[in-house]
Amino acid sequence: MNILILGDAHTYGYGLSAGQLSYIGHFIRQISQSGPAVSVEAYAHLTIPQAISTLARLPLNQYDLIIIQPNQHWLTTRSNTSIRWSSSKPEPLSPSLLWPIRTDQVVVPGSTTRNRLRSLIQRTDWRLRNLLGLTKPPKALLELLRLLSPYRHNVLLVTPFAHLNPWCHAQREQCRAMLQQEGEKQLFSIFDSHLVVAPREEYFLADSQTFINTISHELVGRALFDFYQSAPTIVTVQAIKRE
Repeated sequence: MNILILGDAHTYGYGLSAGQLSYIGHFIRQISQSGPAVSVEAYAHLTIPQAISTLARLPLNQYDLIIIQPNQHWLTTRSNTSIRWSSSKPEPLSPSLLWPIRTDQVVVPGSTTRNRLRSLIQRTDWRLRNLLGLTKPPKALLELLRLLSPYRHNVLLVTPFAHLNPWCHAQREQCRAMLQQEGEKQLFSIFDSHLVVAPREEYFLADSQTFINTISHELVGRALFDFYQSAPTIVTVQAIKRE
């Protein structure tokens, strides 16, 4: 079974200790226990233009399952901003990175002054657009869904995770609603991570407002697997059950 994953740092369990699985790790473990051998190709920390370029280059018809976990920045690009295709070719994560890593092995977006400033500008832009009522889906999101549409019966969309900061969480709630609205229009299966992880401290790492802890990863991974088995538009699992 070939699985393609595009997501953020939660994909490989940023901040988890050795021996602790990310939500994707838990999901893959349960898929493997159901019978089929699993091959995973994963990409993390992509901008949405990079994600679109990557999807356009990959043979999407060769994947049995495609999991897309957009972060909020994918969904807050201005609606009238044209898509700039990325000329660079992102490299997939090493399979070992889907299992726990030390937090000093990866540079998380936002850790540099430039990225902090960009993040501040994006948050300010989002708040201004909310005040002005400019919450139409960005062209980049519509393009992403257009690329995935022919394969939607093998696609799982995962909503952005909750956040402890009230402003950031409100932004992610808006992104969640936007992804659900547009995804449902095109008959995608959408896993709502907010039904599993709430914006409360017990779900997050002790020193982070952004990254969820090991218990939350397990809860999300198990819930995602249950959703995958029951999602009405997903056809891959039907073949697994017949084997």
